[in-house]
Amino acid sequence: MHGFPAHSLGPPRPPRPPPRGLLLTLLLVAITAGSLVGISAAILAFAVLDRVAVREVDPTMSVAHAKKLLSVMLLASGVRLVCAAGMWLWKQWGVFGYVSMAFLEIFIESRLHAHHHFSYGHLVWVALVLAAALPRWSQFER
Repeated sequence: MHGFPAHSLGPPRPPRPPPRGLLLTLLLVAITAGSLVGISAAILAFAVLDRVAVREVDPTMSVAHAKKLLSVMLLASGVRLVCAAGMWLWKQWGVFGYVSMAFLEIFIESRLHAHHHFSYGHLVWVALVLAAALPRWSQFER
């Protein structure tokens, strides 16, 4: 009978993933949405960058500098998206990558003399991700 055991009605089912919990699920949805918005915004900004006068927005910024910042924003959003996918698939590297990316963004923002209150937001997200992931750490694969 098609190679299946006589007591089964089909192929064996893969094991069900462990329950993710409301907080972790909501965080992963928010991180994914924010990453997609960041990627979209960077692509849109690249598309219109040569057409707008960057100096009217920030007199100290050149178009080349703006393109570098947009490249960093695009890369950071992409890494966050990959890390959220890793966490969704119960991979420890997703958590480590997300936390590392947040601290890297804090460092970059501090080097760019950005407003420090934005950096504190990264710390809040790190705390929330850790609060949601650590109680389920044994369910994450290496």
